[in-house]
Amino acid sequence: MSEFKKFQGYGIKDATARDLIEKSKTFVTPEMYGAIGNGVADDTKAIQDAINSGFPIKCNNVTYLISETLTIAGKNHITYDFENTVINYTGTEHAFLITNVTDINIKLGVINAPNGGCLKLYSSHFRSNI
Repeated sequence: MSEFKKFQGYGIKDATARDLIEKSKTFVTPEMYGAIGNGVADDTKAIQDAINSGFPIKCNNVTYLISETLTIAGKNHITYDFENTVINYTGTEHAFLITNVTDINIKLGVINAPNGGCLKLYSSHFRSNI
């Protein structure tokens, strides 16, 4: 049975199971994109992919290692919750670059950046619990 036929009785005309799952998300976690969250494995790509997904991000009681700047650009009306999270940044720039955003809510826990900075902001308006 095709994925389309599985959903025909629910008033859905041209949907696949993947489309329905994507549309039903209320938030994502970096682990959904491959993050390990043990403070040893490099989670940069997974976290950036979660940011790029366009969904709010929720993290809880994990430690991420990132080696490159995470960029939040062009996002509007979204929440990134890293409140109970430790981010260990090994790069020399900034752990986060936030640019051209409007009304985003960023909750940050601890950012350890011994060789660089924590945040770099450009042309942005956001609420934060930093």
